[in-house]
Amino acid sequence: MGWRGETMAAIVDAPGTVPAVVIEGAGTVAWCHAAGGATECLLARCRATTSGRFRAHGRVSPVRSARCLPEVLPLASGALPAVAVSFVGHAPGPVERRALLAEAHRALAADGVLALLDHSRPRRRLVALAALVRRPFIAGATPGARWRRLAYPAAREVQAAGFTVRRLRLVAGERLQVVVAAKSPSSRGNAERFLHGAG
Repeated sequence: MGWRGETMAAIVDAPGTVPAVVIEGAGTVAWCHAAGGATECLLARCRATTSGRFRAHGRVSPVRSARCLPEVLPLASGALPAVAVSFVGHAPGPVERRALLAEAHRALAADGVLALLDHSRPRRRLVALAALVRRPFIAGATPGARWRRLAYPAAREVQAAGFTVRRLRLVAGERLQVVVAAKSPSSRGNAERFLHGAG
């Protein structure tokens, strides 16, 4: 099983179902993929859509994708029971990451589940160095930037965004992490402070 299969298995296992929406963050632009009959979640304000296919549990489902700003996801507030956010292969800055997580928080139902996928730095140094040149590739202009990218504190960032971290699972030889978190109804104020850099 490759890294994609391992991470998808971890994400599916986390909420107990395939998330209706998978969000990929890439700097100043995010891609929002809706699958499994959840295309109505993408509202008219999305600027462009494309069609594709999404495979889960051996079945292929239609997908619609919207290219949007990370701070304006085309999703209704409180509409989704589970969302997956992926920063793998991207190098968004702290501001863009905060905006995307705040929007995921807004779009989730009161007891919704977030599964965040990101790079991770393996504990063994040789394995960590090998991660710099193995798939999935790490965005960064220099080896030093990619090395720092491996150690981004994703779980702490999710917690600061107003979620309660339930589990952190390392996959693909510890090169990737899946952070599973729950949204609390009382966390709205924390999320707003986090978005404006006070978290």
